[in-house]
Amino acid sequence: MTTREIITKSGTTYAISFSYPGGRFRKTLRLQSMEAARALELELIEAGTQGGSEAIRRRLSVIPPLDRSVPPTLRAFSARYMDNYCAGSICEKFFANREIHLRCHLLPRFGDIRLDRFTTEMLDRYKADRNQDGLKKSTIQGHLDTLRNMLCVATDWGLISAGDRPKFRRPKRAKNLEVGDNFFFIEEERDLLAYLEHTDCLEDAEYYPIILFALRTGARQGELRGVRWKNVIRMPNGWFVRICEAAKERVAEFGTPKNDIERRVPLSPQLIKVLLDLRARVDPEPNDLVFPGSRPHCSICKTTLRVNFKRILKKVGIWKRVTWHGMRHTFATRALRKSGDLRAVQEMLGHADITTTQIYLNVYPESLAHVVCILDTYEDANSAEIVPWRVKDENL
Repeated sequence: MTTREIITKSGTTYAISFSYPGGRFRKTLRLQSMEAARALELELIEAGTQGGSEAIRRRLSVIPPLDRSVPPTLRAFSARYMDNYCAGSICEKFFANREIHLRCHLLPRFGDIRLDRFTTEMLDRYKADRNQDGLKKSTIQGHLDTLRNMLCVATDWGLISAGDRPKFRRPKRAKNLEVGDNFFFIEEERDLLAYLEHTDCLEDAEYYPIILFALRTGARQGELRGVRWKNVIRMPNGWFVRICEAAKERVAEFGTPKNDIERRVPLSPQLIKVLLDLRARVDPEPNDLVFPGSRPHCSICKTTLRVNFKRILKKVGIWKRVTWHGMRHTFATRALRKSGDLRAVQEMLGHADITTTQIYLNVYPESLAHVVCILDTYEDANSAEIVPWRVKDENL
């Protein structure tokens, strides 16, 4: 005998197939669960053995209609979700995580609640309670992501409607940049660059120009991956990089920078020297990427950057959590602290709104003392020679 569960867009059916004296029975039925299907199969086998096909027809005539107006509870749905969806759709690691989420957290709290009875207030209460228990916000969000996925699957299977799902609120990121949060202190930046410059590991040494470029220009990751040699230009007032192109998710696709803002960022003497040495080694064409990937005409993969960046930080001994975007935060914080020119930093970062740049305005005691001290001087800060912005470019 064989009973199979068949999931379609219109719902779930159960295919029952078995042999009995004098014939064979095959039929697909709409039933409440796999347990109900197996129980019915045993009854049909007994009826077929005793009374043949006529007894089977009489037993099928008294099957109650499936009540699809009452969705199952989370506990009743969890087994189907894990067996029929997770087992074939996600990797083994995520499968184990979702099993733990259900067994240890969601089912003890929401196991007896029907799938159409979840509310946003209920989810907010769960987050508040778990936060008081000392769980991390990322852990709590992982529980809710599992629950949200379950309700989405239940909607696809026709058990509930889309309007029955509650709104899942994502946690908002803090707008203020805290000291030590996702950016490098001066000592950490110095140690990182010193390791990359003098290391004997060739794989790590290749990231010295990339990481130095990110720390000295504040370019976003996509903008860094999309820089071409023709956009590194020499002008009468120094070297600049034109940020006018950004690599997308796919390494062979390119587009415009965020907010469609093109800009020119001056290059520091240290970065100029490194880029000139890099150009001498690779002898590129003007349209070639400065930091290419492994395939021709493709940018370096963002996952490769992230993985190797974390590996290098561990080698240097920087254990705090700093993302690749943290180097942009480092550039902005140090540029504002050294110059105090909010408008200039906004132009170099490519922010459409100056209020976005203001999140990097950390006030240091020595900065306050510097502001008072400069009042005793009478140097004109605007006496410097003004160089025209639009001049003829010279390609690197």
